[in-house]
Amino acid sequence: MLVDCGSIITMLPTTPRAKLKSAFRAAMAAYPLVPSDPDETCYNFTGYSNVTVPKVALTFSGGVTIDLDVPNGVLLDGCLAFGESGPDGYGGTISNVQMRTLEMLYDIRGGRLGFRPGAC
Repeated sequence: MLVDCGSIITMLPTTPRAKLKSAFRAAMAAYPLVPSDPDETCYNFTGYSNVTVPKVALTFSGGVTIDLDVPNGVLLDGCLAFGESGPDGYGGTISNVQMRTLEMLYDIRGGRLGFRPGAC
């Protein structure tokens, strides 16, 4: 998984993105989808004063989980801010929308990258 603050939406391989899209659409069934590209998951929130967006988390090998900010780390202009990077086995990219409220922590000696919520 790459981290790219210059890209806007996070890109996931086919299967994880399909599972996220399906679960997200089920959780958002109370809101009308915008008729557009069938691969997109965009909503029309016109007339809704309160929108409940489900929690989304990224879980990595080793058991590390990042809980994304709701709705700012999940939606961009009413659309699910996750795209498809390519077939399974292809790498993904964590991008700008998901990192808006996260601070990145670098452990140079340990060769690891961490995230901390609410620090930015």
